[in-house]
Amino acid sequence: MRCTKKVRLMVATMRGRWFIAVAVLGSFCGCNPTSEIRTPAPTQSENQTGSESAAAQQDLLAGENATQLLIGAWLGQAFLDEEALLQKIRPLSPEQRTEVLRSAEEFLTTVMAMELHGDGSMEKEIEITPIGGQPLRDGGSGKWKIVESNGDQAMVETIATLLDGTVVTDRQWLRFFADGNRLAVSVQLGETLAGCNPQIVLYRQQLPDANLADRDDGSVVK
Repeated sequence: MRCTKKVRLMVATMRGRWFIAVAVLGSFCGCNPTSEIRTPAPTQSENQTGSESAAAQQDLLAGENATQLLIGAWLGQAFLDEEALLQKIRPLSPEQRTEVLRSAEEFLTTVMAMELHGDGSMEKEIEITPIGGQPLRDGGSGKWKIVESNGDQAMVETIATLLDGTVVTDRQWLRFFADGNRLAVSVQLGETLAGCNPQIVLYRQQLPDANLADRDDGSVVK
């Protein structure tokens, strides 16, 4: 099975944006903060406090809300916690700092798109560009369902056939932002970027089907 042209189009749309975050990594050599790689700031609705915030989170995933919130098209990119990264590299030798920054630069090229349908089917694609290399893509089509929810998080199980034909079953926690239009997916990257809160933040997309055609060249018909 393969990803739909809609999912591919979302990845292509985001592909040109990652260089903004990557370019500013040079400023880390001088230990200058940059908000380009920080986890997105909370919206006004996320600045609620006390029982108001707790009630909002509880209602967000109550009953069938989690499934309904996930249905749709999502597109996002990688983020790191800039302050944690600065603290991590500050005591390092030049060689060690270069290694960490190269890992951060490569991770920040990550782009992810997925479309979750109400009938339980899904398409997903992820792309990462190694330093000095060509973009590497993976993804596939399959089924999805929520197996557990807790507060503002939901565990999603996916069974997908990848581009090489491999069938993979995976379970992953997704954290909803309070606005219901963003998701955060934590990523495990090993020791190099440990403590830097690596994650992919996905944004809900509004893609009118009437303007998208499933063409072999991946172009858009309007």
